[in-house]
Amino acid sequence: MLGMPVASSSTNSLIARSSESLPSVTSFEELPALHTPEELQALYTPPTADSDPKPAPAASTSRCSRWSALLRNLPVQASGIALNIVAAARLLHLLGEASTGWQPTLQMISRALHVESALLLALCTVRALSWPAQLRSRRVCSSHGALLIAIQLLGADLHRSCGAPMELPWRVVVHAAVILNYLLCAHFLRLCWKRRSRPEPFWFPATVSTATIAIVGPEVGTPRLVSLVGLLVGCAFALVLWPPCVWRVMRHPRRVAPDPTVFVLMAPIPFVTMALFASRPSEHVALLGSAGRILFFILNCVNVLVCAAAVWQRRHRLRATLWPFLPSWASLTFPLVSSCTVAETYAIDLRIAAATGNASAAAAFASANFARALVALTLVVIPLIDLMWICQLPSWFFRAPPAPNDSDDDEAERDKGSKRMPRAACLAEPQSESADAEAGLGPVDAGD
Repeated sequence: MLGMPVASSSTNSLIARSSESLPSVTSFEELPALHTPEELQALYTPPTADSDPKPAPAASTSRCSRWSALLRNLPVQASGIALNIVAAARLLHLLGEASTGWQPTLQMISRALHVESALLLALCTVRALSWPAQLRSRRVCSSHGALLIAIQLLGADLHRSCGAPMELPWRVVVHAAVILNYLLCAHFLRLCWKRRSRPEPFWFPATVSTATIAIVGPEVGTPRLVSLVGLLVGCAFALVLWPPCVWRVMRHPRRVAPDPTVFVLMAPIPFVTMALFASRPSEHVALLGSAGRILFFILNCVNVLVCAAAVWQRRHRLRATLWPFLPSWASLTFPLVSSCTVAETYAIDLRIAAATGNASAAAAFASANFARALVALTLVVIPLIDLMWICQLPSWFFRAPPAPNDSDDDEAERDKGSKRMPRAACLAEPQSESADAEAGLGPVDAGD
């Protein structure tokens, strides 16, 4: 063409050699905008033996992404395990007060459990702060509710045991977790309202957890009015959500909580009972009276039996989740420990009341036997669950990277109560399973 400069033969041969040495370049747009043949030759000169083909920044970036993938693969139910460890430490402290001969040993074990729970809570907190987009999932919000409960309980325990220099920092941590707990509860209810979903057991960690301030408030110096408001809000959630949740769980065993999350059904009643007993003894005795204490004791016993009946309905499905072991088995730990703590508290309280003539000997005898049975069950089951969790952690950490979808599954069609799901919902089911598996939530059954 006229007016176009003609390239020299040396330039053409240089471009041909560079194109032969770079097979990955497929278009002119991928070539850098260089103006001289010398720059082009310097850029595409083959590396010598002394040159480093992998620069240090790329290696450090790859290392950071590897640690990020490992942290993301940590199941969100790890917060439930951390909560279980904190609750077990408080249970051992209570047992140490009941049996003075074992008190030094139980206190030493309790301190070791505090260290273990603090490390696990640190990992869970970093994971929650690194991927806030997962809060679009209601189940992830529920797991974060368990995380905030564990932070409040651990902060109260360390506030009591660390002494005066660390009282203020732990008090700040506890009250910051309380504020976040209420914000998380509001966000969770907004998600449930948008999805038109009905109550299920996994609702309780994000809602009834508002009563945690009534448990830790007297230990960290919270004003009595704040603790009372938290107790009333938590009791209101338990009274409003527990009856319809029990109805749906017992009526639809294949559609509502078909996995180990059914154990969360046992959590709200003992939790609000612990919040009630955490206040000063004169207050809860005056509030409940002798008949009220017996009524709450019967309600806790019925709660355990109802959960046992729901588990019996799902026994075949739960047996299938033992291998491969699902992270959602963490749902069993805290409800069982809290029920055991309430039973032991009732045994001590009714034994003292029977000695002073304020309660019958039959009630004290029944509460003592109920507490012994639950303590024996807890000391056997909870270490097994924790051990299986520890054994499965490597396989969960080094699995394939999850998909980037953090949204929760759509359960609108399931909540309509129809026997047969629409074809569109059935086709969308594998996507919901992948979303739950990514968050470590286990498979969701679409049957019935």
